[in-house]
Amino acid sequence: MTFSVSLLLGPGSPAPGWMMAALDSLEVQQSDRAPNGFQLAFTTPRNPDEASDYKVLAASQLQAGQRIIITATVGSATAVLIDGFITHTQLQPPTQREEARILVTGEDVSVMMDMHEYSMEYPYMTDSLIAFAILEEWGSLGITPNVTTTVGTLVSVFSVPQQIGTDRAFLNQLAAQNAFVFCIRPGPTPGLNEGYWGPPLRTATPQPTLTVDMAGGGNILTLSAAFDGTAPTLIYGLVQDTLTGLPLPVLTLGSTRSGRLAAHPQLMDTLSFQPMRLFNHQGLNILQAEARAQAIVDASTDQVVTLTGKLDALRYGSILTAPGVVGLRGAGDSFDGYYYVQKVTHSVSRGAYIQEFALTREGLGSTVSTLPVQQRAGGQA
Repeated sequence: MTFSVSLLLGPGSPAPGWMMAALDSLEVQQSDRAPNGFQLAFTTPRNPDEASDYKVLAASQLQAGQRIIITATVGSATAVLIDGFITHTQLQPPTQREEARILVTGEDVSVMMDMHEYSMEYPYMTDSLIAFAILEEWGSLGITPNVTTTVGTLVSVFSVPQQIGTDRAFLNQLAAQNAFVFCIRPGPTPGLNEGYWGPPLRTATPQPTLTVDMAGGGNILTLSAAFDGTAPTLIYGLVQDTLTGLPLPVLTLGSTRSGRLAAHPQLMDTLSFQPMRLFNHQGLNILQAEARAQAIVDASTDQVVTLTGKLDALRYGSILTAPGVVGLRGAGDSFDGYYYVQKVTHSVSRGAYIQEFALTREGLGSTVSTLPVQQRAGGQA
C-alpha cells in the first residue's frame, strides 16, 4: 500500500518540485466545528544563492493570505483534506545539527468569514434562513450551502435576530443554540467546499471499519475508550412566554437526535440517574424556549461515550475523515459498533501517514451484529 499528498497553490497550480522536496511533514486538523487548520513544515539549508532570504520564506505562494489545497491518496482512496489560507509563518533557524525549519500555518476558507465584524438584523427569519443567507454570500470561495431547516414557528414578532460580530462567529453561535454544528467540508474536488450547518452527521455513509488488533489484522495503533454516565442532561423550569406574558412550563423528555448509534442510549436507559438542570433563558416565547431546552439535551447526549486513538492509514487502506460515521470492531460488546467521527488529525511525514481520531456516541452497545471487514493490501483482513 502506498500514499501520496499534493499541494495546490493559488488554488489550482501544483506546488513546484523544489517546494515538495523541501516539505518535510504536514498536519491537517479536521473537525465538525469551524475552523479547521493545517501546518506545513519545511526543512531547507541556506544555499549560497539564498543570501537574502530562504527560498521557502521568499516564495510568493507561501505568503499570508495565499490559498492552499491539500489532497491525499491512500491506495485507491483520494480525499481533499483542507482548502484554506495561510495565516502565519515561523522560522526556526539552523543549528549545528539541524537545518532551518520553516512552519507555514493556516485555516480553512472560513477564515475569510472571520475577517470583518458586522452589525446586522435579520427580521422574521429563522436560524436556518439566516445561515443559508450568510453562506450564500461566500460562493466566491467555492462554498455551497448545506443547511438543515429549523422550525419556522420560532420566528418572533417581538425580537429581531441580530448579528454582532463576524459571519463565522455568528454561524457557530446559531448552530450551538440549535445543537447543530457548522463546518466547511472540502471537496469533493479541489476548489469546491460544502458549508455544512445542521445536526451532527450521524446518518452519513459509514467509512471503512476500524479494527482493534485481532490476530495481527488490526489497523488501530492505540485506542482509549471512556464512558460518562452523567453526561446526558434533562431540562425543566418555567419561562415567561413573550407571546402571552404567562409563566409556562418547559420540560424535556429525551433526545431527538436522528441516526441512533448505540444499542443502549444512556439517557433512555437510566432516566432516574440523569442530572436535571433548570432552564434559565428568558426573553423567548414558549416555542423558542422548548426548542432551546431540547437543543441543550440533544447536545448533552453526544459525549456519553468518547473514543480517542491513532491509526496507520496504510494499514487502514483508506483515509478517515471528519465529520462522518465509522464502525469499530474488536473492542468488545460495550464499545463495538458505529460512531460519529468528531475529529481527525492527519499527520504525514516521509514514509508515514498517521491519523489521530476522536469518536463519540450516546451510549454503549452496537446496533448491528456484524461490521464489514476492511480488506488490507494483499487481501488480508
